[in-house]
Amino acid sequence: MQIGFSAPQGCGKTTLVFALDYLFHNSGRKSATISIDDFYLTHDDQFRGNAGSHDLSLSVETLTALGKLTKEGMKMKLPRYDKSAYNGRGDRADPSTWPEVEGPLTVVLFEGWMLGFKPVPADVVKAIDPQLEIVNKNLEAYYDAWDKFVKSWIIIKIKDPSCVYEWRLQAEIQMREAGNPGMTDEEVCNIRFILLQVLSNRVPFGSGRVESKRVQVKRESYTDNIVANMIIIF
Repeated sequence: MQIGFSAPQGCGKTTLVFALDYLFHNSGRKSATISIDDFYLTHDDQFRGNAGSHDLSLSVETLTALGKLTKEGMKMKLPRYDKSAYNGRGDRADPSTWPEVEGPLTVVLFEGWMLGFKPVPADVVKAIDPQLEIVNKNLEAYYDAWDKFVKSWIIIKIKDPSCVYEWRLQAEIQMREAGNPGMTDEEVCNIRFILLQVLSNRVPFGSGRVESKRVQVKRESYTDNIVANMIIIF
């Protein structure tokens, strides 16, 4: 089963996936983790971020192969993205460093900030910001590349999208303090506007599911606790 985790950048989805992966393995169940970041185009071909910056063929190939990893002894390597490459601008990691997973898998944990997004009418997007028109158009190809593989969803919705900027800045600072290249504060600020436009005017979530449960989760920003709604869809 593939579970999709959709949540804004920096609110803890990767940490949640890491913890769940640990618990699955600790209980004797095999799991695999993958992020939409792992499907970014290589550095020479991409502008990291919105729809249109991903290798959708690699997405389909990887997610299809993961779904077939049902028997003992079946193995595959998972693509990974190195955010520290090119001074924090990022690049696909060398395949020799990709982790290997072995079947049979109990679950695939698939996470991403725009996972589950779908396009809206062009006139709606144009009224919000013409810069988003190409992003909206690019989203048309993403259902077949990502969302159709997901059988259940965990969605984290934050109250204030502006917190994403602080969280992203915090992550880059931590990466630099750890001795790895990261984006400068100015570079993070440069991507703020378009990111906040997408999150503040988020396109509809296209899961097609009908049953859901809501729980409360907390995420600490620099100055306060942000209470978010986590919607678990089965």
